[in-house]
Amino acid sequence: MNPFRYGQIVSGKEFCPRPGLLDQLRCLAAIAKNADIKPLSGDFLRETGIKTTSSVQAALKRMTKLKTIYRHNKKYRFANPFFSLWLLWKGY
Repeated sequence: MNPFRYGQIVSGKEFCPRPGLLDQLRCLAAIAKNADIKPLSGDFLRETGIKTTSSVQAALKRMTKLKTIYRHNKKYRFANPFFSLWLLWKGY
């Protein structure tokens, strides 16, 4: 399932069909903007708008399982660096 095909903007509000999908997209966007940010930090939560660290952990776990990202030296990296560039180019 491609998250970008099903996500859309409805009346200026973000809408995603599956729970957690928006958190995954927000995490990806934050990692793309700043690869050195710590995902469980207060700065990360403020930047993404995600309310709890458990939601971030669940999103990171899911994206790692899907091999979208991987963890190296306590930092998350994109498996495909072009995906990171695409997210930045699209304005996420």
